[in-house]
Amino acid sequence: AQAKAMLQQMVAAGIAPDAPIFKAAIAACGRGTSADVDSALELLESMEAHGVVPTQECFGAAIGACDRGRKWRKAIHLLLLMIQEGHRPDITTYNAAISSCARAGEWTTALKLLANIQNSGLEPNDFTYATSIAASFRGGHGSLALDQLHEMVGAGFKPSATTASLVVEALFNAGEVDSAVGTFEHFLVESTPRTPEGAVDLRRCSSAVAAAAIRSQLRARSASSSGGGDLVFTISTRHAHAKPSPVSRPSLHELLRGEGPGGFQPPLRVEVGAGGNKPVRLVVGDADAACWCNAQGTGGRGGAV
Repeated sequence: AQAKAMLQQMVAAGIAPDAPIFKAAIAACGRGTSADVDSALELLESMEAHGVVPTQECFGAAIGACDRGRKWRKAIHLLLLMIQEGHRPDITTYNAAISSCARAGEWTTALKLLANIQNSGLEPNDFTYATSIAASFRGGHGSLALDQLHEMVGAGFKPSATTASLVVEALFNAGEVDSAVGTFEHFLVESTPRTPEGAVDLRRCSSAVAAAAIRSQLRARSASSSGGGDLVFTISTRHAHAKPSPVSRPSLHELLRGEGPGGFQPPLRVEVGAGGNKPVRLVVGDADAACWCNAQGTGGRGGAV
């Protein structure tokens, strides 16, 4: 609103705004914690009345405002309009449109935009892949998210821990547990920290990623010739006491009890200690770990979990 008012003051003072000024004003409407989408669109629509033809950059700034304002339909409308008017969206503009769809859970539209990028000859960048993966995650398509992750890596980009975690969670939620654990081991296991005492630190992980990490440790234990020993993890209080969320993400303890599509079968017995001002420790005892591995057909030595 402030940017719109400043532009109106310029006009009142007899200063004719040009396309770069309009672009800056539109972009300013999209900044901050609460994007003023209506003002951004009003500025874009008013350009011709001032004798200024909207440029690709102006459309891109308006689509960016729609993304941050969570107005995916308006973002797609503007994208189609700019193409109809002969503009070629750049990758930043496409990314904003994909991001707006991902935020809204409109994964099919997001993936159509990704296909349009590839068909138009533009090169997707790391943000393109990350937002497409987020869209697949929100759509509940684990295998599709994994395919996009591999495509991202094949294009020479390294996924962030956040992006890889979304793929693990999408796979877990779809019941594709082996793929989830494999993805965790390939992309996340080396960056998962340990406490000074040697516990695997899962405090920054979602419940699904934490469950994948625990399965990974069980898998490593079953493959080890030395076997034995308790498995110790540090988890957050939200894992220890979490209730089912509105988006149907089971808590870690629900997964350990065998609940949910990625739940442990048979349920995994654990001990939970500490808490309060100290991190919560989750311990899988040696005998319990061996029992669970044995139930998977590994006998606690060799094989896969």
